Amino acid sequence: NFAFQNSMISALSIPDCLHELSENWCNGVEHLKEIQINENHEHFLYENGILISKEKNEIVFARRDLAGSLALPKYVKRIRPSAFCMCKEISSFTMQSQVLEAIDSFAFCQCTKLRNLNIEGPKQLNLGDNCFSFNSSLMNVIIKCDELIIERNCFQFCSSIASLNFPTIKKISFGQASMFGCNSIDTINILAENSIELKNQSLFSLLNLKNIFIKTEKLTFNNDSFKDCPLIDGIYFNSKNDFNSSFLADFLKLKVVSLTSFSTLIVTKSSFEKAKQLEKITLRTKNLIIEEGCFKN
Repeated sequence: NFAFQNSMISALSIPDCLHELSENWCNGVEHLKEIQINENHEHFLYENGILISKEKNEIVFARRDLAGSLALPKYVKRIRPSAFCMCKEISSFTMQSQVLEAIDSFAFCQCTKLRNLNIEGPKQLNLGDNCFSFNSSLMNVIIKCDELIIERNCFQFCSSIASLNFPTIKKISFGQASMFGCNSIDTINILAENSIELKNQSLFSLLNLKNIFIKTEKLTFNNDSFKDCPLIDGIYFNSKNDFNSSFLADFLKLKVVSLTSFSTLIVTKSSFEKAKQLEKITLRTKNLIIEEGCFKN
């Protein structure tokens, strides 16, 4: 692990006897632009500047001077940690694959010219910690899969992302601070047939977020899932499971609230105490519990 971290290495010769490169061997490697390898190497394939493990169909490394549009082989199952990290000339990443399972931690971190991300086909996909973090030019994110896990800090400081698009999603989970610093997002709209999970501080500090639209069968979130999102003025939640409204307590600019639960909806007294600009509340549920004094003042 971390064999060449923060080194100035620019060329690497891979001997025929080498059969494995550890998970984070290329972490912090910014200048490696030349790979020398036997074209008949038993364990690795090197083509178009990309090093692939033959046995596992995993991308191990990409030459740091790759540029332009990137289209990866359909047979790749996994993109290993830091594989494309600091490939600063890549402008778009497109992949159509039914077998892709994971893009690991820091895999596309600091690809500062990356503007477009389009992944289509996987059934289940895991995006690792800091997977696309610090990509300040990234604007368009389209991921078409059934189940998606977005790990901690995945899109951290992707300050140009204006929206997230998951058109075929059935189940999705957002990890801690997974969207931190994505301050061009003003609306989040997620429709997931089966479930949506928002872990603690998952949408933390989205400074320009105003509206959240969520519809799913099972919605799971914490009271701090939306911590420090000061401009939120519209909340639209539709879910079949129980939930309560206490998470609304810190939204000072709240104007419109629409909560739908096909089970029990609990409206707490603290929910609207600070919402002095509240204009409209819509509550739909089978079992409604409203605490005394909830709408006082």
